[in-house]
Amino acid sequence: MSAQAPVHPADHSPAAWVDQALAGAEVVIFRSRLTDVRPLKTWLSRHPEVRVREVLMEMGSGEQRERFQGLKARTDWETLPQVFINGQFVGGQVEFFGHPLVTGRDVTPATPGASLPPVALVKALGYAGLVPFGVGLLMLLAGMPLPRPAAAGWLVAYGAVIATFLGAVHWGQALAGRFPAGQAGRAMVWAVVPSILAWLTLLLPVTWALPLQAALFALILAVDARFGAQLGWPGYYRRLRLILSAAVMFTLATAWLILLANP
Repeated sequence: MSAQAPVHPADHSPAAWVDQALAGAEVVIFRSRLTDVRPLKTWLSRHPEVRVREVLMEMGSGEQRERFQGLKARTDWETLPQVFINGQFVGGQVEFFGHPLVTGRDVTPATPGASLPPVALVKALGYAGLVPFGVGLLMLLAGMPLPRPAAAGWLVAYGAVIATFLGAVHWGQALAGRFPAGQAGRAMVWAVVPSILAWLTLLLPVTWALPLQAALFALILAVDARFGAQLGWPGYYRRLRLILSAAVMFTLATAWLILLANP
């Protein structure tokens, strides 16, 4: 992150000082002293090629508050932080992590000298993980070689394994120090939630377990979508997660409907 010290707005008109702050930086962050921008700065620290400027918005005087009102009038955004990329307003931190500047960049290894897994291998293993789901669904459709309730049990058991695996990713990321300060503990707590919820579905009738697992995978995907860019997950991997999760949810929901139609 090619950063500069926080800029205090100079004595110019609102439009002039905003333009001045945006000049020469790829990413400009307008914030107050109370604004928590640690997730954003953590990502930027992993990408030193990005030129960054922080603009400190003080609220101690009427003139300073007037400048903030001018910024809000320009962006139609009520709160801080406000983030600009290449001179264009994109929103807050959530919108920043959805911007192509972030999603189009692949993660760089956190440890010097480390290497990243080949993209083809990651995709091959990901799609291979769908095979047991497909086999279970085919057995449900055919009603053989396992009876339909047994085939549904197959799907639920494998779904619990995969949900546990996806949650455990956050445990490893927290231990590796990939979360900003204050978030690592919450990440480790979340990491065990999918395994506990998945285990509970194993105690239920399959007609309950299948739709509940589909909902669980939707929850896991939502959490990963929220934190994936922040953690530096490559864009291709986040897209792959979306495809795989959609396939799993479709399989579980379809299996549930088949089981209801053929008890």
